[in-house]
Amino acid sequence: MIKIRCVVERITYQNPENGYSVLKCAVKNYNDLVTVVGNLVDVNVGSVLLIDGNWKVDAKYGRQFLAESWEETMPATVFGIEKYLGSGLIKGVGPKFAKKIVQQFGTDTLEIIETDVKRLLEVPGIGKKRVDKIAESWERQKEIKNVMLFLQDHGVSTAFAAKIYRQYGNESIQKVRENPFRLADDIWGIGFKTADSIAMKLGIGKEAFIRLRSGIMYTLSELADEGHVYAEREQLIRKASELLEAEDTSIIMTMDQMLKDYGVTIVDFNEGSTVSYPQGHTAKEFFVAKPVQETDALINLCKMKTHALERVTGGVKNLYGCISGLHKAKGHTKYTNADIFARQLIDLNQLIKPRFCVMDGIVAMDGNGPTSGDPVKMKVLLLGNDPVAIDSVYCHLVHLDPQMVPTNVHGETMGLGTWREENIRLLTEGGEITMQEAVERFGNPDFNVDRKKQRGNLWNRFNNGFLRYFQKKPYIEADKCKKCGICVEACPVEGKALQFKNGRRKPPVYNYHKCIRCFCCQEMCPHKAIQVK
Repeated sequence: MIKIRCVVERITYQNPENGYSVLKCAVKNYNDLVTVVGNLVDVNVGSVLLIDGNWKVDAKYGRQFLAESWEETMPATVFGIEKYLGSGLIKGVGPKFAKKIVQQFGTDTLEIIETDVKRLLEVPGIGKKRVDKIAESWERQKEIKNVMLFLQDHGVSTAFAAKIYRQYGNESIQKVRENPFRLADDIWGIGFKTADSIAMKLGIGKEAFIRLRSGIMYTLSELADEGHVYAEREQLIRKASELLEAEDTSIIMTMDQMLKDYGVTIVDFNEGSTVSYPQGHTAKEFFVAKPVQETDALINLCKMKTHALERVTGGVKNLYGCISGLHKAKGHTKYTNADIFARQLIDLNQLIKPRFCVMDGIVAMDGNGPTSGDPVKMKVLLLGNDPVAIDSVYCHLVHLDPQMVPTNVHGETMGLGTWREENIRLLTEGGEITMQEAVERFGNPDFNVDRKKQRGNLWNRFNNGFLRYFQKKPYIEADKCKKCGICVEACPVEGKALQFKNGRRKPPVYNYHKCIRCFCCQEMCPHKAIQVK
C-alpha cells in the first residue's frame, strides 16, 4: 500500500450515488497532475487528501492512483488555504472573498473560522449575513466529515457512507448507534450482513432484539429469492437460528413479538367444514377452512408461478389454499384433469368472492413449479379485482397464450372474469398503457413455462384409457431424492400411485396405471427431486 498527500485541482467525474470519482491532483515531486480514482465522496477542489492506495495502468486512460482509503486534512499553506476556501465548498466564500480573507489572516485563517468566525467582519466587504452563512456552511462540512469518519471507523465503505449521510443527514451517527440494522431496511445495497458487522463493532449483543428481528427478515428475504412464497415456522426458526447463532427460544420469542408489533394473527387452515354451493357448475360443495368462513373480507395475495397441471398458478388457482387440510388432495382425485379441475376452481372463486387480488411478480418462479422451480426477477406487481384478467396479463408477460390456461378460458365462460386483451385496461403510475407496451417494458420471453398446444376434447374423453400413457407424468431424479416419503404421503390416490419398494434404500416407484397426474407429489417435494415430462 502506498500513501500520497495531494491537493485536488480538478474533479473530472463524480458519481453522486456511489461516490466514485476521477480527480486531478497536485502531488509533491510530480510535475504533471496525477489522476486519482476511487470512492472519494464529498471531495472538493482545493481539498488536501492523505490517500492510501496503489498505482495501476488503465488500458484506456493510462497511469492512475487507485484510492483504497483516504482522509481529508486541512491545507497548511496560504496558497492551499485560499484555493480550499475559494473552491465553493464553503457557502458565501468564492475566489474573491477567499483571497481577501487569506490576505487578512494568513495561515491562521482556518483556525479563526473554526474558533472565532465573527472576526471575518474585519475583512473589507464582508457583512454579518455573509459571516452567518460561512459559519453555517463550515459547521455542516464538519458534521459531514464527522459522520464519514465515524462510519469508516466502523467498517463502512465510502460509497455506503455517502448513501447513509444522504438518507439521515446530521442524524446519521445517532441513528446508526441506536439501530444499525435499520440500514438494511432503509438503504439500497446495504444488507443484513453489512449491518451486522457494524453492530458487532458497536457492541450490540448476538441476541439483541433488533439483531434477531433483522436476521429473521433477512432469512425470509433469502428464502423468497430462492423462489419460496412462504416459510414454515420450523423452517424459519431453524434457518434464522443458524444464521444468527442464537437459541431457538430467542428466535421464537422475537417472532412472536414481531407478529404482535405488526398486528398479525396466526390462523389455522386445517380446521374447516363443508360449505354447500348448489349453484356451482362443477362443484356443489367445498370443505372450506374456518378462518375463511369467518372473515368479513378476503384479499387474494398470490405468487407468479408455473404449475404442472394448469401451466400457471395465479389469482384463480391461489384460492385453492382456502380448502382445508387433506381435502385439497381429495379434490385432485375427484377433478382429475386440468379442465375439470379449473372449473371447480372457478366455482370456488365465485363462492368465496375475494375483494381484491394482488399478484407478486417481483421475484416469480418458472420451470418446475409451483414449489420446485427457479426464481426469476420479473419486478412487477399486478393488482385488480378480476383474477382472470390478472392471470391473463401474467400470461402475456411470459409470452404464453392466455387461451392455453384452462382457468382463463373457463373463468370467462363461467362469468368470473375476462382473459381477452380488448377487455382489460392496464393502469400504471404513469398512466394507461397497452398490453404490447406492458410486454415490451415488463415481459420475459425466456420465462420457462409450458407453451405446448393443448390437446382436444378427444384426449380428455379417453383420459383413463390407452392415450393416458402419453400424458405428462411425474418422475423422480434419483440423485436428488432423499427418500423422505413426503411425496408418498402427498399422493391422494387410494392405495397410492407411488410407493417404496423393499424399504427406503431406493426412491419410491410410480404406478402410472393409478397416477391421476395431479402432480401433488411434485408440488410437495421439498428437495426438487420430482420433475414432469
